[in-house]
Amino acid sequence: MKIFRSSRLRLVAAVAAFSLVSQTSVLAGADDVARAVAVVQRMVELNTQFAAQNIELAAPTPLAGAEGKFLLPITGEGQLTAWAEKALSAQVGNVVGEQVADEAAKRTVGAIPVVGGFAGGFAKKKGQEVGAMVALGGPDFVKGATTHSFEKADDFAVYLHSKMGASPDYSKAVQAAIALYPELEKSYAKSVKAAFDAAAKKAAAEKAAAEKAAKLEAKKAAAAKS
Repeated sequence: MKIFRSSRLRLVAAVAAFSLVSQTSVLAGADDVARAVAVVQRMVELNTQFAAQNIELAAPTPLAGAEGKFLLPITGEGQLTAWAEKALSAQVGNVVGEQVADEAAKRTVGAIPVVGGFAGGFAKKKGQEVGAMVALGGPDFVKGATTHSFEKADDFAVYLHSKMGASPDYSKAVQAAIALYPELEKSYAKSVKAAFDAAAKKAAAEKAAAEKAAKLEAKKAAAAKS
C-alpha cells in the first residue's frame, strides 16, 4: 500500500460521510454512519502519523471465495460486493441484528458449549452477526456474492485499508463490514495500527542494517587504501 496523503484521505472521508448521510435508507441510521466515519477518521490520523516515515503496508493475500471467517465487502477489483451494496441500502446491521439476536443467541448456546458470563456476550455477538447475515439476504446470497475472504480479522482490516484507503467508497466498505461484523468497530483501527507499527519496526531494522553495512564497506575501502 502506498502511503496516502492525509489531506486526500481526509477529503475521501468527508465525501464518503456526506454521501452516506444523504442517503434516505442507510444501514441502521446516522449512528452506524458515524461509527464507520469515525473508523475512517482514525485511518486519517494513522496515515498522518506514519507518512513522515514513508511506511508502506503490504496487503495480505486473501482466500478465494467465502472460505474465510471474514467476508470482504469488496471484489478483487475494489468494487463493492452485492451484499455490501445491499447493506448500504437496507435497514440492517445492529438494529436488525438485535431483533433476531436473542433467538440466534439461544441457538448458539445450544450448539456451542460456553461457560459463565462469557456465554451471554459470545452468543449475543454471534446473534448480531447471524441477524445481519439474514437481513442481507441469507448466508447463501452473502457468500455467493463474496469473491475473497480472510480467516483473521487483522488481515481483513489491513487488506481493506490497503486496497480502499484512497477510494471514495472506503467509508462505505467499512460500514458494510461493520454491519456484518460488529466487533470490527473496536478492532479495525487497532489491527491497522499494529500493522503500521510492525512495518515501521521492520523499516527501522532494515535501515540500521544498511547503515551498518555501509560503515563496514567504508572501513574496508579505507583499509585497502592504507
